[in-house]
This record gives sequence, C-alpha cells and structure tokens, in this order.
Amino acid sequence: MHPHDEEQARARLAAIVESSDDAIVSKTLDGVIRTWNSGAQRIFGYTPEEAIGRPITMIIPPERLAEETSILERLVRGEPIHHFETVRLTRDGRRIDISLTVSPIRDSTGRIIGASKIARDIRERKQAEQALRDNRARLDYSVRVSGVGFWYCDLPSFRMQWDDRVKQHFWLPPDADVTMELFYARVHPDDRAAARAAIEASTAEFAAYDIDYRTVDPVTGAFKWVRALGGTSRGADGQPARFAGVTVDITDRKHDEQRLALALAREREQVRLVRQIADASLVIHAAGSLDAVLQATAAEARRILAADRAYASLSAPGGDAQTHVTACPQTAPAAPDTGGLDRDVVRTSTALRWHASPGDARGGLHDWLAAPLIGHDGRSLGLVQVCDRLGGPFTDSDEAVLVQLSHIASVAVENARLYAALRDQDRRKDEFLALLAHELRNPLAPIRNGLQVVRLTEDRGVRERAQDTMDRQLGHMVRLIDDLLEVSRISRNKLALRRDQVRLDEVIRSAVETARPLIDAAGHLLHVDLPASPVLIDADFTRLAQVFSNLLTNSAKYTGPGGRIHLAATVESGAVTVTVTDNGLGIPAAALPTIFDMFSQVDRSIERTTGGLGIGLALVKGLVEMHGGTVTANSPGSGRGSTFTVRLPAPLQPAGPPPAPQPAPQRTRARKILVVDDNHDVASTMATMLGLLGDDVRIAHDGVEAFAAAAAFQPEIVLMDIGMPRLNGHDATRKIREQPWGQAMKIVALTGWGQDGDRVRSKAAGCDGHLVKPVSLPDLEQLLAELSARPA
Repeated sequence: MHPHDEEQARARLAAIVESSDDAIVSKTLDGVIRTWNSGAQRIFGYTPEEAIGRPITMIIPPERLAEETSILERLVRGEPIHHFETVRLTRDGRRIDISLTVSPIRDSTGRIIGASKIARDIRERKQAEQALRDNRARLDYSVRVSGVGFWYCDLPSFRMQWDDRVKQHFWLPPDADVTMELFYARVHPDDRAAARAAIEASTAEFAAYDIDYRTVDPVTGAFKWVRALGGTSRGADGQPARFAGVTVDITDRKHDEQRLALALAREREQVRLVRQIADASLVIHAAGSLDAVLQATAAEARRILAADRAYASLSAPGGDAQTHVTACPQTAPAAPDTGGLDRDVVRTSTALRWHASPGDARGGLHDWLAAPLIGHDGRSLGLVQVCDRLGGPFTDSDEAVLVQLSHIASVAVENARLYAALRDQDRRKDEFLALLAHELRNPLAPIRNGLQVVRLTEDRGVRERAQDTMDRQLGHMVRLIDDLLEVSRISRNKLALRRDQVRLDEVIRSAVETARPLIDAAGHLLHVDLPASPVLIDADFTRLAQVFSNLLTNSAKYTGPGGRIHLAATVESGAVTVTVTDNGLGIPAAALPTIFDMFSQVDRSIERTTGGLGIGLALVKGLVEMHGGTVTANSPGSGRGSTFTVRLPAPLQPAGPPPAPQPAPQRTRARKILVVDDNHDVASTMATMLGLLGDDVRIAHDGVEAFAAAAAFQPEIVLMDIGMPRLNGHDATRKIREQPWGQAMKIVALTGWGQDGDRVRSKAAGCDGHLVKPVSLPDLEQLLAELSARPA
C-alpha cells in the first residue's frame, strides 16, 4: 500500500474509533492504558489526558481484579472474548454494567503485546431486564395467591407444559414430565370419557373448553375436584396450533354443594318431596324463577291432603309481582275474596282457617286453610293454602299436615334460592379468575416488546419511548395487585385509616388529578361543583381521594368518547353528599343490587375492552363504610347513564386556619448510603440510581456482608432487604443496632413484603422506615430526605 494511502486509512480508522459511542481502549499486558476514545470518556468520565498512562485497574472494582487477570490469560491462549458482561467503576465511583469484547494487539512478529477492549454501556438493558424479572415475580405471586394453574399443549404433537400449580392439582411433583397418557391416568375413571370428549371438541371444532373433573392420587386414592377452562388457537394456516388454559381447585365448592345436597335429602326423607325439590332447585337456577318449586310443592300438597277432596295453591313474592301456582282438579273453586286473611297469614306468620265463598258463581261455603312460608332468616316467602272443594270441614290432622307441609315448602323454596345464589356466586368467581389471568398477562406483551426494542436499537428516542411504555405497563400491574391486596385487607378488617381533619375540596382535587389522564384521553367533559365555603371532614385523605378517583375512573371507562361527567358536593341535613353522574352506558336494573360486590361484572365484553378487574367499586364501598358512610348506585337503565352517591358523616366545625405546609427537606450534601439486597441486579440498579442523585453508595448482598460493610463504611442510611441468605434483614438490623456505631444509622426496610404484620416486624427489628418494592423514585427520595433531616 502506498504510504499516503496507508496514512489516510489510519486517519479514517482513528476517526471511526473516536466517533464511536462505545468505549474503545487499548492497554499493555501489564495494564497501562495506551489509547482512550471519546466514548470511553462519555461512559467512564475520565478525559484522555486523565486516563492514558494510568493503570486500567482504576475502573475495575476491587472484587473483580482477578477477572482482569483471567481475561488476559484467555487472550494469550487465543480464546475469543465477545460480549463478556461485567461491572466497572466511573470517575465518580458509580458501578455500571458493561459488555466487553477483547482482542489481542500483536507486534510485527505476531507476538501479543497488549489488548484492545470495546466496552458497551448496557445499564438500560439491565434495568429493563430487571423490570421484567420483577414483573414476572409479581405475576407469579398473584398466580400463587389466586390458586390458578396455567397449562399449554402444542398441536398436533400434544406436547404438554404445566406449571407447578397444575402439577399440584394432578398430584405430581414439580419436576414431573407430563404426557397426555399421564393426564388421563390421573383423571378419575368416571370422568375420563367426558374429559376426552371435551378436549376433542375443542381441538377439532375450536369449541370452548370448560369442564369439571376429579384427579386421583394413585398412592392414597384421594381425589380433588378441578375446574379446567381454556380453548384452542389457530396457527397461520388456520389449523389448530395450541391448546391452552387454566385449572382451579374447586374441591371446597364441590364439598359445599354436597353438603347442600345432604341437607336437601334429609328434608326429602321427612316429607316425600324427593324428586320435586331437587328438580325444582335446578330449574330455578336455569330459569331464574320460583315457579318450579311452587308447582312441585302444590302438587305434593294435593297428594298429601287427598287429591279427590281438596286442591292446593302456593304464592310467593316474585319481584314486584306475586307468583301464584295452583294444582287442583278442573272442578276446583276459583280463589275467593278472603278479605285480606291471606295477607294476615303472611304478615303474622300464623296459620289461619276460615269459611268463604268461591270467586266463581257456584256459591256455597268452602273450608279454607292457610299456613305461611318462612325463610331461614325469618322473612316471609309467601303462603300455602288448601280448600275442601266438597264443603266438608277439614280435620285437625289435616291442619297439622298443612302446617308441616308449609315448613317443608319453606325449606324447599329457601334451599332453591340458596342454591341459585351459590351457583351465581361461583360463576362470577370463575369469570373473575379468568379476567385476573387476562389482566395480569396483558401488560407483559408491551414490556417484552419494549425490552426487545431496547436490545435492537441504539436510537435514544426509540429507547426512551419503549422505556416509557414499559414503565406505564409496570405501573398498571402494580395498581392491579395493590387493589387486590387492599380489597383483601378491607374484607379481613386489616386496613387502618389515618384520619385527620381534611378539606373536602382538596380531597376531590386530588381525585380529579388522578383520573384526569383517562378522562382527557376519552375526550370527556368534566364539571365539578363544590360548596362555596371549605368543608372539613374527619377522614383519611389518601383513601377518600381513592374513593372519588375510582368513581371518576369508572365513569370515564363506561362512557362513550366525548361524554359528560358531573361531580357535585353538597352539605345537607348535617351530612356531606358527593354525587358522580355520567351519560354513559348505564346499569341494568338487575345488576344494581350487586354492583358493589367483589366479583360483580355488568358486561363482560365491555369490561374486557376497558381493562381492570371490576374490583374498583368493591373497594369504594369498603372504604366509604370504613369512614362511617354509605355509597349507592342508580341508573335509569342501559344506555342512560348512572349516578353514584357517597354520603359521609356530618362535617367538622372549622378549628382555625390549617398549619402552613412544611417545606420538603432540601439536600445539602451527598449522603453515605449502604444498599443491601441478595438480588445483584436490584442492588446494582438501586446503587446506580442513588449515585446519579449524587450519593456515595456501597453494596452488600446478604446480612453478613451488610454488617461488615456497615462497620467499615459507617453509612448514614441503610436500605435493607429482608429475605436474604446467611443472615436475613431483620437479624442484620438487630446486629447493627447492638453496636455503638450503629445506633445513629437510619435503616429502612426495602422489601417485597408489604402486609401490616411485615411492617410491625421490621419496626420491632429496629428499622426506621418500610418501603415496598417496586418503590418509586419520588417516594424513595422523600423518605431519604426526611431521614437525613432527623436528628441522630
């Protein structure tokens, strides 16, 4: 090559190296830096003048020095070193994740005289991978809590994949290999034909797969009842590609049904209403009516009282009307005008007997007997009455039989109601579990896609948009899980309110800020009417704001684009009333009584398009009642909007102007912080984030390391994980507190355990605060600022 051309080639190569975003560094075999490009300056913070001539160990953490020796040994042996992930130090002491590619530098004789390194900053990818791992951990936790197992079957090979929960449902260990033969072997022999038929219908005809069957333990013979729900998906060629779904252990539900069946059987044995009551109960669930029970019981009444001399009728409340069923010969008299005696039977719950003329033109007196139907809770279900069509008086034994018959009829009607309610509750629970699995899996798709985008592109704008999407979806999953846990805490009376004197307008303003993005995205017009004077109430500010933000969000979701939402607050009759009204989809009358129930859903198709688990209103009801108030829902009907009304106890009298808000503590210097977590990625990303805030950070990966690091580093603040090997966070905190140098340290539990009992245990161990992963940066910074401002 001509010398001039060779010089130009070197210049072009030097320009390429200098303009690279990656750090491109060369060093001698004894570790002295020879070249240092602008990418190295951007990543590590040293200028070329500061770096060249210094040892490469200045950017290597002490615990990784042996790693550098190993790299050189591999290089001399001729091994390729590509994309080797490790950790390096920046000029300001921060630890960063990088990917290294190392190549040998040879002299003219081919002897290796040094090494060339290309280092790529992979912090963003590591953070995205950690977010995905955290997401998976939260999903796994939610799945464990819900009891749902996930299964997958590849078609047409029928290769099967089950998670640990499904294997548990089939009495299998976690490491068991699953086949279709094993599946059928574990299904109860009496249920195999139905299971096989359901699978064949789904895989061949794409029918929905929904079946209950028993699974059997081959060792003990014990069995479980399992509900399986799923279906078959098509491939690109339109053929069946996979058969997948979920399983739920429904043994307890089946036992409840069996106990109910036994109770019914005992009643049948007493009064020979065997077939009639059982069939009527099933018909009631299907038809939503009491007619079948009444019909069966009236027919039995005629048989007991001799069909050739009397007829029987029963009536029971049926919504706004009366359901009336008669079983009698064609010649039976029409119902007479009783003068309200039948109503007296229902009102007084007492049997009555009277003589009356029939309602037709045949004349004459007839002997009538009536007895009440009384439910388990003492409420009236209606009455049973009989008439002697021949005019002869009833005997005392007839009257005793009628009273006994009314008792049995009451049991039949009440059991039918309870059976229908049980089936409806179970159906809504199944729908909720299916929706829970859908809603928890849904955010994983954009998170996974965003992670791939971060890996594939160097475009900063594209990366930032992907990271915003992943952060938004992560927040969505966290809110879902938080709502589930809060509803659970309310139902178990484990949620405590932090009451204070708060202003209603500030509570509503906070709620509007929370709901505003969803309202604006749908193009809705929100109008807020508040009292002219401030209204003070005794309430938990955060929880009450959550009530009104949930109601506003509910209206925004179920109102078409460009809708109207009106929030109005008034003080009347010594109470505070807040209404949220919209012109959206409305609520069917049949759904109003259960709209605040945990598993209640008005319209499944709408719910799936708007997102959420349908627990927002259950949370609203629980929080309002904890404040001593009530919440009701009203709607003229489907498509005509809805109104939710919250009534709270009487407002407080003003107690003077509220104290001026204290300014947030301001940072005046770098803080010494020790981050303790056995998850290396969690610890590294937290230390990186705190380092970017200007803090001096050290890392430990278990309780033993934490104690040693605290003794050597003497940090002001310790962020302590709880579940760690060798020595857990509670014991490590106690050990630090026992030392004279550990008395003044501020120790914060930073953990995935967030129940009330977990907070009590961390405080008892000596922690000054408790944060639940994933913690937001504003919450973390606020707590750290407060702890730094506290006196030692």
